[in-house]
Amino acid sequence: MSVGIRTRAVAAAAAGLTLAGLSAGTGLADTPATLTPTQITLAVSPSTVAYPGPQTLTLSGVLETPGGAPQGLPGQTIQLSYFYAQYDESIGSVTTGAGGAFNWTGTMPDQPGAQFVPGSFTADFGGSGQYAQTGKQIWPQPAQQFPARIALNPIRAAKFMSTVAVTGQVQMHVGSQWVPSPYAEIGLAAAKDPYACPSANVEWGYADANGEFSVPIVADPGSDQCTLVTRPTGNVYQWSLPDATPAAVAVPLVADPTWVVNLSAPSPQTAPSLQVMTRIDYLTANDEAQDYTGPVQLQYQAPGATTWTRIATGSPVRGWTTFSVSAFGQHGSIRAGRWRLVVQPESPKYLGTSSGPFLMAVTVPTQLSARLTGRTLTGRLAYLARGGAIAHSTVRIQKLIRGRWRDVAAAVTNDSGGYSARLHGTGTYRAVFGGGKLPGAQAGYGNFSRTQSKTVRVR
Repeated sequence: MSVGIRTRAVAAAAAGLTLAGLSAGTGLADTPATLTPTQITLAVSPSTVAYPGPQTLTLSGVLETPGGAPQGLPGQTIQLSYFYAQYDESIGSVTTGAGGAFNWTGTMPDQPGAQFVPGSFTADFGGSGQYAQTGKQIWPQPAQQFPARIALNPIRAAKFMSTVAVTGQVQMHVGSQWVPSPYAEIGLAAAKDPYACPSANVEWGYADANGEFSVPIVADPGSDQCTLVTRPTGNVYQWSLPDATPAAVAVPLVADPTWVVNLSAPSPQTAPSLQVMTRIDYLTANDEAQDYTGPVQLQYQAPGATTWTRIATGSPVRGWTTFSVSAFGQHGSIRAGRWRLVVQPESPKYLGTSSGPFLMAVTVPTQLSARLTGRTLTGRLAYLARGGAIAHSTVRIQKLIRGRWRDVAAAVTNDSGGYSARLHGTGTYRAVFGGGKLPGAQAGYGNFSRTQSKTVRVR
């Protein structure tokens, strides 16, 4: 049965040893002052072990007080345990004799489905009413390490961003054969950024007794940047060399995701035409960007609306598509609001996508007419889309005085955009609209441009 990648436990912690006891050979830092500190010296014979095993080992040591004149502590119980991979096994207890010495000899059996693994041995003194607890750890080393390799099983195609179990076996070359490397440490790595691997868990862990492993990895383009490796440094207690040839991991995708790579939509844009340019790619499992040539939609959402309306459909050429669409809809409505690009592939080879909504603010050209009837100036304020009216807006009436235009009156347009103003005195007049926000919900999405009427002469 395969073992998934897990966080590597510290051997001492797994054996129940205190950090203080392991690092300094003393009791816990917060041990009451009334307890006498203790330490354990520990040796293993033979200090190197041979493959394949089983292996007969002798653990010997002394429990004593620290300092220049240590005192052995006889009659105390020492717990012995064996730590390999992420497993901790008790191998019994011994009682210290004269001078605090203890000795244990035993044959370490083959682990289930594998040969003896050269893990670590710990001796742990639990303390007493007089003496503080302490512990010691020792690692017999393999007499020989063997070249290792990682054999990957075929990886099934998966949905984009789903989690896939990458399985295989760590093997080592013994004699003329490749055999399983039991409990080899294995993990995911990246050439540059260790966090670049789209893995559900990238911590170091262990293969099982038969060298088999299961690593979860996310089916994301670029996963080929990850490699499965055995522990590259440090763990010289394993049979296999820690620098096995890395195995590249690439999860094949059942469908390649599409991507809006570039988007150019200048804002604000002057009506009546709106321009959008975009580049669409699709990404392979190897993180290779390819030109997408399927349909791409440009959709519009009016301010305050909850639905999107398709305005145009394009087909990219070498990945690029340019849209040029009318800024006006039915009945002269202004298309100032949110837009998006939507890729809806016709082939199951690709996954659809959409860009995030983006704003295209519209500057709408306006026109202002002026007609003189007697001394009354009338006209209409409208924008250039079937004569759409601009209602409830101020029109200023200006008169040319000594070479300068000066405001002499004002009028507010009615529902049809019409206005009327009574003129006083002879001279040259014009009507001016200073621009303004679009009406209603579109107020934040664009504006009307400034405009003025032709001049009229009152005699």
